[in-house]
Amino acid sequence: MTNKELLEWTENYAKSNAAFFGKLKEIKVKDDKVIVSYFDKDITYLAFPKIAEAKVSSISEDYSDEKSNKIVIVTFNKEENINELHKKWKEFAGIKNLTIMFVNPNAKGEMFWKINPRTHHFICDEKNLKQGLKTMAENVEMA
Repeated sequence: MTNKELLEWTENYAKSNAAFFGKLKEIKVKDDKVIVSYFDKDITYLAFPKIAEAKVSSISEDYSDEKSNKIVIVTFNKEENINELHKKWKEFAGIKNLTIMFVNPNAKGEMFWKINPRTHHFICDEKNLKQGLKTMAENVEMA
């Protein structure tokens, strides 16, 4: 799968989600991101085929303002991405309003699963984190 396929899937998901919630102002696709603007907030979807490409400190700085109410990293449901999330767990958990979606656009069943690292960090047992992530990932075919 390519960056383009991931970005297209992200855009289609964002449009579908926006239609469901209403109050949509506009949707813009720019570089590897989809920005959904509502009248009261923005949701920025960042497409990273490999989550290792996501520069955590940059994301935290660039999207920390109140207008960017939600940041969603969209990445492929691959073992390497799950391992990278586990490796950088505390960094990702430090980003307010971050959700990470693991997707397989070609899956026959469920196409994605998502996690909010900050919230999950408060409720999970850290020594079982890796196994928990793998268990959630099993609900979607690996990409």
